[in-house]
Amino acid sequence: MRMASTTTATTTSAHAAKRIRQAAYWLAPSLFCVLLYWRAFGTWFQADDFNWLRIAAAVHSNRELVHALFAPMAQGTVRVLSENVFYVALFHLFGMNPLPFHLVTFGTQLANLVLLAAITRRISGSELAGFLAPILWVGNSMLAAAVCWIPAFNEVLCGFFLLLGFYFLLRYFDTGGARYYILQWIAFVLGFGALEVMVVYPILALGYALFAARDHLRRVLPLFVPSVLYGLLHIFVIPKAASGPYWLDFSPGALFETFLSYWMRALGPRYLMATGLIDYFWMRLLSAVITAGVLAFLAWQTAKRDWRAACFLSWFVILLAPFLPLRSQVLDYYLTLPALGLAMFGAWAIARTWRTPAAPVAIAVTLLYLSISVTGAVRSSAWYYQRGSRILETVRGVLHVHRHNPGSLILLRGMPDDVFWAGMFNKVFDLYNVSGVYLVPGEEAHLHGPPESQHAVPEFVVQPAMALNALRQKRALVFDIGSGAFTDITASYTAEASAWDPDQLERRVVVGQPYFQNRLGKGWLWAGGNYRWMSKAAELRLPGPQHARQRLYISGYCPAARVADGPVKLSVTLDGIKLGAVTVDVREAPFIYSFALPPNLLTHALVLVHLEVDRTFRVPPDDHDLGLAFKAFEIR
Repeated sequence: MRMASTTTATTTSAHAAKRIRQAAYWLAPSLFCVLLYWRAFGTWFQADDFNWLRIAAAVHSNRELVHALFAPMAQGTVRVLSENVFYVALFHLFGMNPLPFHLVTFGTQLANLVLLAAITRRISGSELAGFLAPILWVGNSMLAAAVCWIPAFNEVLCGFFLLLGFYFLLRYFDTGGARYYILQWIAFVLGFGALEVMVVYPILALGYALFAARDHLRRVLPLFVPSVLYGLLHIFVIPKAASGPYWLDFSPGALFETFLSYWMRALGPRYLMATGLIDYFWMRLLSAVITAGVLAFLAWQTAKRDWRAACFLSWFVILLAPFLPLRSQVLDYYLTLPALGLAMFGAWAIARTWRTPAAPVAIAVTLLYLSISVTGAVRSSAWYYQRGSRILETVRGVLHVHRHNPGSLILLRGMPDDVFWAGMFNKVFDLYNVSGVYLVPGEEAHLHGPPESQHAVPEFVVQPAMALNALRQKRALVFDIGSGAFTDITASYTAEASAWDPDQLERRVVVGQPYFQNRLGKGWLWAGGNYRWMSKAAELRLPGPQHARQRLYISGYCPAARVADGPVKLSVTLDGIKLGAVTVDVREAPFIYSFALPPNLLTHALVLVHLEVDRTFRVPPDDHDLGLAFKAFEIR
């Protein structure tokens, strides 16, 4: 009896220990992820967050809901699940609280780690490789954006559908069960609602079938049908950028250059150089060491006709391929999914060499990669946290001032670059129904941001004349926020503004602002924000040029409906002198044009700008003939 009891206790203890080991096996990578990116839980909204939150906040009816969920957004994308549903649902449930957004992101990412471990263990046949792959993936510094920055949830959710579909495909290969094949198809199709990268999933499936499951090739080939249809839809329906960051360059040299840039980023040393921890020489040396280790292991395994290393590394290339034509838009978080391939490759390299003389080399290379990448991951997550905190402090300061001084202009000086570009530029104050918040005149000279966005900066800078009038009438408050605190400098700034040259105060006319109503002539219709529609022809007056090198600058916005039946020709004259004509052919995008000025206008204190389009259009049920929507006019 006593012996039987002892045996039972031993067996129970052994089972308990086994369960603990199994739990640790699957949970340790998730714990590592939480420990590495814990700052994300306290990271506030920033940048593209505010665009999506405004879309969500505008939903008040079923019709608006349908538009918010399914209307094409940036660059014509329709990411129903990872962006539209994600923001609309969580905003209406939790409002401006970022924690639920981060919890959904982390929950999805932790599921990804379990799937990655299962897939790597199944393909490699190694429990050690399955354990290490999610750790190496989490440790890659390029994941910081996907985990900490809410708009990059599309990468995390796409990774979930991609890994889930591949897991079900492996289960189908192993068991032949039709339900796994169907489940794979469901995950695959849902992935298109997360990110366009899902289009390459059939290539991953085909690659593995060629390496290890050729009997199932015919079951993989149908996967290409949705991907081809989706690709054709993007090619023929969604307009392509002719220039700018989303212009596609398919030249071999550009593709290789972009690939090399991403490869250097994925390895980690380039990030250390960018943050000043190492110089260019050490960046190249460390990257070369890690690359040599990768190529040596790949060559060794290929020579042995073991294709698993090549299979893992192919994931990096295949998942990166859709981003390679975007040579002007090389972003860290685009490596979130390609880094899966590096993680599986590194995990397999350690497992494969674990009991061989090459083990110390594989471990050393992997530890070098991991130590560098973890350093970058910690610094990146801290950067997102700090940027979000600075934006939140600015928002709280503005809300406090607005609450105690309703109706007053709030003018800000000392605006940090990151707070402007990731907060104010994305119109964060609109989410709180707070208007009248501007930068003080001249503040734009201290802002450094993307060139393609510079034309929009004046929208956020108060006109000098408006500021001076508001200050004299005690309808404006000025705050210096450069130190992180709101310091009231209204009195000193009012004295400074009183010395401004009145002839320089109104050189830029923002047609949508009521202050400039007296500058507008015939032909102008209603205003919306800083924009105002013209009819077929319209006029306004501007201060004349001060020297011969100055030009007339015109900015506006062109909705897709305006050019649905073809481009619009805009003719511009100044005091009866024709400056020229331009063809407006942008869709749902701002435009800016400039015109050289004739020398004889230098004697004119004021000039009359005359605008005319070749045709108008109407938006039922409104019966106005609409020309174009303009924002600002300036001679500079």
